[in-house]
Amino acid sequence: MPEEVTIDRGLQLIHVKSSGDITSEDFKETLDAILKIREVEGLVKVFVDATTVASYPSTISIFEFGSEAAETLKGIQLAIVVSSESRDDSQFFETVTRNRGARVRAFDSRDAALAWLTKEPDKSAGGDA
Repeated sequence: MPEEVTIDRGLQLIHVKSSGDITSEDFKETLDAILKIREVEGLVKVFVDATTVASYPSTISIFEFGSEAAETLKGIQLAIVVSSESRDDSQFFETVTRNRGARVRAFDSRDAALAWLTKEPDKSAGGDA
């Protein structure tokens, strides 16, 4: 699996490091890992470093996964840092999930993503603080 899911205890968030060629199955396995950590640790903020991703699944696969995952992601705040090469795919995922009520944002920098995640306590009811 080209995605490594860990806990950043200092920032109290789930950290996902993505690299290489990401498949639809990788998306599902990573979401399962995030949900397990949420259940056990109570963490609801997720930082995804996708700056070294080489490729994503097809646009339709991203749409299908985002549509299905949006409900599961409610109550979770997820920031994705992307490279310029993968910006379009990540923005599409953001759009699909946010249109269905999830708090997902794609960023060009780690600092901007962490600022968004840590600027105030999570509002599980929704909104885009």
